[in-house]
Amino acid sequence: MPRALREAKRAELYERAARGDLGLVEAVRMMRKIASKTQAAYAAMVGVSPRVLMDFERGAGNPTLETLQKLLRPFGLELGVRRPSAEATALTVRRFQLRTDAGVSAGSTGTRRAAISLARTFAAKHGVSVEVIDVARGGAVLARVDAPE
Repeated sequence: MPRALREAKRAELYERAARGDLGLVEAVRMMRKIASKTQAAYAAMVGVSPRVLMDFERGAGNPTLETLQKLLRPFGLELGVRRPSAEATALTVRRFQLRTDAGVSAGSTGTRRAAISLARTFAAKHGVSVEVIDVARGGAVLARVDAPE
C-alpha cells in the first residue's frame, strides 16, 4: 500500500475511533491492512496466535482483554467504555451483509438493487442509516442508505 494511502487510512481509523462509529473487529482488520500484514504476520507481530486473530476477525472468537489490548497496541489504541449519546444511538448504522449463492456475483446489478431496496425499507422502518456491504469483497461498502427525515 502506498505511503500516502496508508496515512489516509490511518487518519480515517483515528477519526472513526474518535467518533465512536468503529467496531472492534473492523478496527483490528483496518489496522492489519494499514500495516500491510497478513493475519498470520499481524498475529506474530502483536504476540497472539494466528487462530485467535482469524477467529476474532470472523466474529467467532472470544479473546481475552489482554489479547484485545495486544491487537490494538501497535496503533496506540485502547479499549474503553462509554455510554452512547442519544444522537449517536439515533444515527446507528446497520450493516446488511450481501451473501449470494455459489456462482452468483455479489456485485451484480440485480443483486445490488435488491439489497439496496431492502436497506431502504429497513432504514425507513427503523429510522436508521444502513450500509450494504459485500462480504465476498472483504466487507466493501456497496451503498449507504440514510433514514428519511
